[in-house]
Amino acid sequence: MKKFYSVWAMLAMMFMALNFTACSKDSDDGGDIDDSSIVGTWQTMGEEYGNYGLELTKFDSDGTFVRVYDDGETDISYGSWTLSNNVLTLKVISGDWYGDTWVYTVLKKSSSTMVLDVEGFPTTLKKVSDSTINKYLN
Repeated sequence: MKKFYSVWAMLAMMFMALNFTACSKDSDDGGDIDDSSIVGTWQTMGEEYGNYGLELTKFDSDGTFVRVYDDGETDISYGSWTLSNNVLTLKVISGDWYGDTWVYTVLKKSSSTMVLDVEGFPTTLKKVSDSTINKYLN
């Protein structure tokens, strides 16, 4: 009987060790995200909602952004952004989407990807070189 109990105790400890290992965090998705970590150019990955066109957003450290959407015709919008409690707010002050305010919840963030809740759909953005958007702006 002692042998049977020992086997079960060892299995329980192994399960607990695996459970704690599986729960380790490999990305910054638990706390508030630092503003500086989203500075740069991000490309929206279209597979979540259908690949309708290329969408790039460049966040500058001064709180401004530029968004380029290219589906054969190029739309460019400029505005300001804030990040508070993992809520990213973009206010368009000029361009094709003038007057719009977009509010997204940052669901997950790493150095190379960010997942936003866009109208109930998790949408992945990947960090790309600033030159990717600059070719539309020159």
